[in-house]
This record gives sequence, structure tokens and C-alpha cells, in this order.
Amino acid sequence: MLHHAKLDKCVWAETALTAIYMKNRLPSPKIEHKTPFEIVYKSKPSVKHMRVFGCRTYILTPKEKQLKWDPKSRAGIFLGYEEVYKAYRLYGIEAGQVVISRDVNFDESTFELSPPIPMKMSTTWTSTRLTSTMMVRARRSTSRQGSARVVRVTKMKLPEDRERCVSDLDWKKQVRRTTPLCTEQTQTKKNVSPVGMSTRLSPSDTAIKVNAPFREAVGALMYLMTATRPDIAYAVGNGSRFMENPQEEHWVAVKRIFRYLQGTKTHGICFEPGDNIDFRRYSDADWAGHLADRKSTSGYTFMLMVRQ
Repeated sequence: MLHHAKLDKCVWAETALTAIYMKNRLPSPKIEHKTPFEIVYKSKPSVKHMRVFGCRTYILTPKEKQLKWDPKSRAGIFLGYEEVYKAYRLYGIEAGQVVISRDVNFDESTFELSPPIPMKMSTTWTSTRLTSTMMVRARRSTSRQGSARVVRVTKMKLPEDRERCVSDLDWKKQVRRTTPLCTEQTQTKKNVSPVGMSTRLSPSDTAIKVNAPFREAVGALMYLMTATRPDIAYAVGNGSRFMENPQEEHWVAVKRIFRYLQGTKTHGICFEPGDNIDFRRYSDADWAGHLADRKSTSGYTFMLMVRQ
């Protein structure tokens, strides 16, 4: 099946599942020419929905998620069938991941990943006179030197008190290092929290990928999170789950973190020695709150306060 569809070995697992799915619906002489599906479910299986493995598909985008000039479908490759409900398993070429959808159009005469047919070359040599020197030059690259963005954590000495924090220009420069990525979004709006109370991020296989520097923004926030802003750890970790296929709601959540940093860049925590200090801790967890896999999320809070 892989060789016929001209697919890569990276989809061998999907190929094996499809082969098993088809074999369970084929008659076998060992069970009186019945199908394994018929033996288990006491009814003959339907083959009307079966398609050619590896053919080109067009995954329809729901109308409620289409903009005015957006395409109505996305190109994909047929990989198999979904066991839980009536749907197809497809490889989204643009998203680069497996997509499950029922609204699909099939082109069973075209295989997307088939290599181009080589041009037939004649084995007869023709003698000609070379009148000029021919030079072969490689095509110029489209990348520029120094255009890649590298995010790394460097050594940085933290100020010991608020006075040194305000006077230390290097430290203030490090804190504001991530701001230029979203200058247009942070100049007008500020937030008092990195995550909204009603924010529920989830992946979507049918949504359009946002055209924004999502990876660069999350990488810069990770740098700041490990250096001086551990208060954004949860928000950054939640946003980093969607690095492969970020959508508009994920980009809005990342921009909220930048607005929170813009509004609290002059804030800090001052710890003073004393005997009347009280340390408290609280923890809680929800129940299957994650929209994608229904996992639970736990949280904890540590409070260091002065007793009155």
C-alpha cells in the first residue's frame, strides 16, 4: 500500500490500521467465506465508503470558520477510516498533521506525494563545436545572513533591591527585551493578568493557521519566564502547546501575555526581614477541564504576608 501510493514510511502506522480495517471486511475461507466483521457484529459490512488509499483529497472548511476570501477546502491525502464514528483520517498537507473529517471530496486518480516522472534522455551523443565558455552558477539563496532568530538564556545578575533595580540599565534592558515583538499590540492596551478567567484554548483541525510570529513570541516569553518573570509560567506553557498549528485564539492569548508584561513592567516583589511574616499555601484542581483530552489541571498558590 505504501509503495502503490508513493507515501513515506512515516505514515506506516496509519497504513497498518487501514490494512487491518480492510482485512476485517474481506471474506476468508477459514471462516466459511465470511468476513471477521460479520462474525463479530452478525451483519454484513458496507464497502460503499471505501476509497483508494493515498489518493488526493480536499477537506472542506466549515462556513462558520471561513472568511470572505478564504479557500473553501484544503488539500490532503487519504490515510484511512475512523473507528469511533463515521469519518475519514486524512493527512493535511498545509497543517502537516493527521486530520479527522467527514466533509471530504476525493480525487482517486491523483496521488499527491508521487514523484515526478523523469524525462526520457537519449543515449546518443552529438558532437558540436563549443564556441564560448559556459559557466554553471548555483541559484541564489532566498535567506539572508543573520536573519534567523535565536532564543537562548544568558547569564544575568539580578538586582538585590528596588533601588538597584531601577538604576541598573542592563537589567531593565533585559526585562524589555521581548516587548518589540508585539509593540503594536502592547502600546494601547494593558492587562492585569496573563490569562483570562474564561480562556479555554483547544486545538482545531479545521481552523486556518494564523499568519503571525507565534514561535518567536512564545520563545521570547520562555526566555523571560526562566529569567525574571516566573508569574507567566502557566500562561506561556499553555500557549506553547499550539506551536505546530497556531490559530487566531491562540495568538490572542499570547498577545495578552505581552500586554500583561507591558502593564506590570515596573512592578516587583520586595521581601523584608522580620518576625511577623506568615507563609500560606493553597492548592486546587479541576475535573477533566482540558477540552482536547479531558485531563485535569492542578494549581497552587504560595502567599508570603505580614501579620498585622
